[in-house]
Amino acid sequence: MRRQLRKLCIIFVVFCVPQILLLVGLTSFSQKNDQKMDFVASQYDDEQRREGDRAHKHDIMEDNADVIMAPQLHIPQDNIDAAQGERKNNNLKRKQINVQAINSRIKSIKESKSYKQFEGLIFNSSVHSESDSICLIPKLEVPNICPKNIAWKCHLGPTFSHNNGNRTVHVTCDDFRVNTIDRTLIEQNDVYVPKPAKWTYHKGPTVIEFNTEYMDIACKTKSLRERANHNYHTQFIPKKKRNTEQHKKLKEQLLFEPNWQPISLLVVSLDSLSRAHAHRSCGLPKTMTFLKNLKRENSPFQSFLFNRFNSAGTDNIQNLTPLFSGQNFENKDEYKYKTKKNSLDHVEEWIWQYANIRGYLTSCGNSNGMMMGSKTKWNACHYRPPAMAHQEHGWMARENEQVSPGVLSGFCEGDHFLHEYTLNYTQGFLKQPHSAKWAAIDINAHHSRKAESINQVDEDLRRFLENVLQDNANLVVLLLGDHGKPYSDVTHLGGKYESLLPFLSIIMPSWLLEMKPDIHYNLLVNQQRYLTHMDLYLSMKSLMHFPNMEQVSGTVSDDVINVFTQEISRKRSCKEAGIPAWSCACGKIKELDKSEWGLLHYETVNFVIKFINNKHSKKTLYKVGKRKDWNPLHDTSCMDITLDKILNIQVREEVGADGSIAIYYQLLFQAKQFKTVWLAIVDNKWTIHKLHQKSTYNKFQPCSDNLVEMEFCVCDITKSKKPPN
Repeated sequence: MRRQLRKLCIIFVVFCVPQILLLVGLTSFSQKNDQKMDFVASQYDDEQRREGDRAHKHDIMEDNADVIMAPQLHIPQDNIDAAQGERKNNNLKRKQINVQAINSRIKSIKESKSYKQFEGLIFNSSVHSESDSICLIPKLEVPNICPKNIAWKCHLGPTFSHNNGNRTVHVTCDDFRVNTIDRTLIEQNDVYVPKPAKWTYHKGPTVIEFNTEYMDIACKTKSLRERANHNYHTQFIPKKKRNTEQHKKLKEQLLFEPNWQPISLLVVSLDSLSRAHAHRSCGLPKTMTFLKNLKRENSPFQSFLFNRFNSAGTDNIQNLTPLFSGQNFENKDEYKYKTKKNSLDHVEEWIWQYANIRGYLTSCGNSNGMMMGSKTKWNACHYRPPAMAHQEHGWMARENEQVSPGVLSGFCEGDHFLHEYTLNYTQGFLKQPHSAKWAAIDINAHHSRKAESINQVDEDLRRFLENVLQDNANLVVLLLGDHGKPYSDVTHLGGKYESLLPFLSIIMPSWLLEMKPDIHYNLLVNQQRYLTHMDLYLSMKSLMHFPNMEQVSGTVSDDVINVFTQEISRKRSCKEAGIPAWSCACGKIKELDKSEWGLLHYETVNFVIKFINNKHSKKTLYKVGKRKDWNPLHDTSCMDITLDKILNIQVREEVGADGSIAIYYQLLFQAKQFKTVWLAIVDNKWTIHKLHQKSTYNKFQPCSDNLVEMEFCVCDITKSKKPPN
């Protein structure tokens, strides 16, 4: 009996084990090849998907038949190669069928009556815009937002220097000094201050060398104030060492991912620009015409405009944080971010860091040297446009100064607009031959109260977009607002909706859309669907892996959608996208009539006022002062505010998954002190979610307390001497 068992074991080891191993090996080979099949099955209709599945199963059956025969027969290598070639041909045919199916769907969408109606209305300036999304926005009568025809010109001082374009500057004044250190903020004892200037003195007229990215020339004259005697010059200068390092990284990535096709990206953020306002005559009419022309069939680029793009709030940092990090701005950081470097310490990964690892060259640009309105700098970016001395040299105080009848100065830096320096620098960065570039710029011109203020950017922005697209055939552009802004009548509901519906357009190379028609299809459909800044973070990261856009790693939220690779559901809501109820643009916001105002509303407003006054209390100032050189004799210049009158109350309800109801009150009120106007969002549990001074508070700067945020320090501007620290 034992001998028989031994013989059976020997027979099993000699004959059966090799067959089993060969069977497993060939099955693994077959599975690996099957995994490489690239389907876009989600783009088929049901019948095409079923046909594809049947063909796929048929191939697997054929593969399994080969596996069963393999242990018994020797299959010639030619037969194996032929089988693999046939499988590849089948895969190619299926992909061709997929492309044809998607192109057919794109054609049917463009020819549909509803889409033609949508395209015809997408460039309108109404708050409401047609959409097939369940995110409904009421039709509202909008006041005349552009009553004046304002022109813009920067001529706040004499022009006495000229950039020759060959790294030299011609200076015409007799006595001048030169500083080549820009105003980038640095930290000193937990306080952020500009880098100190280093001046050299010269006699002119003469030609001086310009070998730095920034130059400030101050010309001394008897007739003009010194602050008006500054000319500024900026230029882009490549960093050879950094470029070499990134070129090496890029080559390594291409060796590791041989089919990767680097796509360059440009993000242009326009502060406070709503979708509706971009299309108004005092918005960006020239830029909108440029985008409209890109929709032509024979254009080398195609533009897509989105009408259900919802901001997370009305602060710059609330929206650009998720855009650039994929993480929401933490509420606990809202009041400390202006003074503390670690206000965004919860951020795990910035998108420029992700780009750096993949071999991209990165540039992050904001002309005031700060990122998204905070003191946190774009440290990891390889390039940063010079920060201008907008406040230090008095230009901020001269914003919107009348140059001539009907002509205002806008956001000027002497004889040039502030945005010109950032745009020109970024254009120089994008001219570099490196095939993978990522750039972002934040333009603040529309932060002004005037509705026409964004108009000063229009022509320069149009020209900039035209030039960078001509220089970069592989460039994708995201042109967007961080949020909108309310009307001059802050009680108007239309202004509330515009604040939550910023502008968004995506510009894509036509060759990319032809290569990946599924992206074209998704963008066409998603123009009408609900999306957020957080979605754009994932979408940008995926483009850095083109065409293998599913290989994104790092920070990815569960609530986000890839606008390029996914069709957004018509039923997607604010809650599904992670947008809180008080920031949701979908649905109706109820405005309470004055007859409905009750004791609860007045008590809530007084609770908010107490919170504001507590910011300059002795106890609060002592806590803040401990981080600085505390002076026990410190006497704050900030005064307590008291309620003058309530201006407006709006209410929104949100039903939770457990059936609980949260009520959010948006309270607009005026204080007696200097008639300052305040906006607060408070829930029915007396939690303050948002708080801003809506009136212009820069006027309090001369008398403000350094230990209190300027926005919350109402002081007597006739007593401009600041208290000691």
